[in-house]
Parts: sequence; structure tokens; C-alpha cells
Amino acid sequence: MSLLSLDSASIPQSVSSNVNIKDANGNALIPYHVKIINSRLSEACTFNATIPIDTKYNSIPFFEDGNSVDIYAKTTSSGSGNTTSEDKLFSGKIDRSTFNPPKRILNLSGRDWSASLINYEISGESFLNMTASDAISYLATQVGLSTDIDKTSGFIGQFYQYEHKAHGLSGMHRYQTAWDLCVGMQHEYGYDLWVDNKTLYFKKRQENDNIVNLEWNNQTENSDSYQRAILDINLLSNQIYSEDIYVKISSWDARQKTTHSAQYPEDITSGHAFNFTAPIGTTTDQCKNLAQRRYNEIMAHGKNVELHLHPYLNISTRQLVKLNGTGTSFDSVVYTVDQVIIEYSGKSITKKAILRPR
Repeated sequence: MSLLSLDSASIPQSVSSNVNIKDANGNALIPYHVKIINSRLSEACTFNATIPIDTKYNSIPFFEDGNSVDIYAKTTSSGSGNTTSEDKLFSGKIDRSTFNPPKRILNLSGRDWSASLINYEISGESFLNMTASDAISYLATQVGLSTDIDKTSGFIGQFYQYEHKAHGLSGMHRYQTAWDLCVGMQHEYGYDLWVDNKTLYFKKRQENDNIVNLEWNNQTENSDSYQRAILDINLLSNQIYSEDIYVKISSWDARQKTTHSAQYPEDITSGHAFNFTAPIGTTTDQCKNLAQRRYNEIMAHGKNVELHLHPYLNISTRQLVKLNGTGTSFDSVVYTVDQVIIEYSGKSITKKAILRPR
């Protein structure tokens, strides 16, 4: 939503922001307050908003007309006269709306379009003769989403068949919703999973050198703290992950009537163990890959960086960032942006990001 990247040195001292919320019928309203949480974790992105409703409306937008919402913002350098295009910050569904007639105030909250998958029950589905990418594409189509999916190999339906034999009831299915299945396959293959607008992405993680270098400059006397990329910073060290930990993955082989298991790292014999069960039919090699991925996911929470950023700067989830200037072990580590939190009130806007090494 800005003209600048995180590496830019020419940061304006002040900015003005304009946010509007549009529904499927073309109504565009200016809110009092909006908060958006964009996440790359296995969860929906969310929003909540407070909107004044003019008396000219015979029916209350978003309250009586549909449940889809798009949020747009435009941020410009104050007094510059520069114009910027509107950028879409959020697109999704309204889960709850509350209207107060005396004050004519509307409160909205909702999730992005991953909510369509979260709300879709699949306990009776089997997905026989389907790969993970086939099943995810099928489910996206069922809820009206387009897809951008990298192909996978190997059928997943056999897992369901074993489970049906074991449990006997479709209600005991391992995956209860379409989103459960998508997240399960994300963990299985180590892909990235997200929904942007009405497109579901299931993509191999890209190894690239597109890393943003972000410098923390300590505030000195007479320095202008509002002309820095990072306005404030918190470094969180979770001590539990400084100890020796290891991950064990186990799976039952229904054909050979035996258990497959693997551990990562393999050379650790004592410490804090994390034990997980893989789907029936998972091979030993697959258990090894799962153990390493789970280990990396756990260790990523050992270092957490919370940044309060200048609102004119661009940042998004899955972006790679290298931090310098803190004088700690957090420097020179490559982090992935896990969450971006944008909050708008009046003409002001704040932006926070949570980073973890992944």
C-alpha cells in the first residue's frame, strides 16, 4: 500500500490514510475504526470494523445486504500532493454484524475466504484415487474458489480407507472440514497454504535471495523517531527452545501390522521430546521428512520479533526479512513474516509485524 519498500531511506515524517469498506452491491463506507490481522499460519485472516451509517440508507449496508466485504486503503505522504492508487487490504466474509439504531453504528467482524473451506464439512468424503493437489483443487471448486496449486504425487485416499475401517463411522474421519484437510496436506508436504481474495494457493516453498534488510537505529537525542522504518521493536526469546529438543513421528502400517517411526535430530537421546502420530500408511521415509518439518516449525518459535513499522512501508506475510542493529543474537538471522496487523482509526494508521526464523 505504499510507494516505498522496506529498504527505502526516504521515509516521510507524517502520512495520511484513507480506508473504505465496500460490499458486493457497490456500497462504499468510511469506517471509524478497522483492524486487520493477516497471517501465514494455518488460520484465517480476520478483520473487525466500526462504521457510522448515514440516515440516507433505507437498508443497512453489510447488515441486511449480503455478507461479503472488501477493505481498501490509500496512504500518502502528508502535504506532498502525491496520489497513490487504492490497495486492497482484505477480502472475505462477514461472520457477525451488530447495528445500533440510536447511534447508527455498525460493528462487523469476519474472516477471509478461507472461511468457505473452514465451514465446509467433509466427514463423508473419501478422496480415493486422488492426490493431495487433486483433493485440494476439488474442495476449492466445491466452495467457489479458484486455485493456484503445485502438483503433488501419491494418493491420499488410502489413508481415509484405513481410517474408515478402523473407526467404522464417517463422523470419526480424521479431517472434519475442507480446511482441516488442506492444513493436513500442508504439513504433509511442507507447502505454503493461503487464500488471497477468492484464490486458494498451495505452493512449494520458494528458495530465493529476495531478502529485505531491515536496520534498527537506536533513537539518539534530537532524532526524529517517526522517520525510521522501525518505530519500535520487541525481541522475544522462548527459553524452552534453548534446551535440547527432538521430534518423534510414528505411524501404523495396517498392511504389515507394524509401526514406522523416525526422529529428528537423530543424534539426540535426551531432552524435551515432542511426539506426533502420522496418518496410517505413512512410510519410514515420510516419517523422517515429517519429523524434520515439525522440528523446524517448533524451533521457529524460539525467536520472535515484533516490529512496529512506519505505516508508509510495505510488508506482507511470507516475506523474508533480515534484521540488523539490535546488538543481539537476533541480528543477521533470516526471518519470515508470519503476521501483519494493520489498525486504522480516523486518519491514522499503525502497522505491526511478527517475524520468526523459518
